[in-house]
Amino acid sequence: MPRNTSAVKDLPNEFWKDIPEWEDSYQVSNFSRVCSVDRPIPTIDGRLQTHWGKLLIKGQDDKQRVRLQKGGRIEGGISKSYLVRDLVTLLFPS
Repeated sequence: MPRNTSAVKDLPNEFWKDIPEWEDSYQVSNFSRVCSVDRPIPTIDGRLQTHWGKLLIKGQDDKQRVRLQKGGRIEGGISKSYLVRDLVTLLFPS
């Protein structure tokens, strides 16, 4: 699946998938990299502001954790922490 962010350059043979329950917000690659995706976020005055995606985890560390957040103070947002290796294992089974 193609990423929805222009800020992250793909590595050779890298594939990205949406993280379950966080579709349209975060993706993980088969190289253990995690990125947020470009998406509109409502501001306090009701306008939409673009959140530009970025690389959150660069991979290589087997015990690395990532905290994903959805919504904000306005929407009563939620957050959850994951081990990156668990996300990779779930989405890219051997």
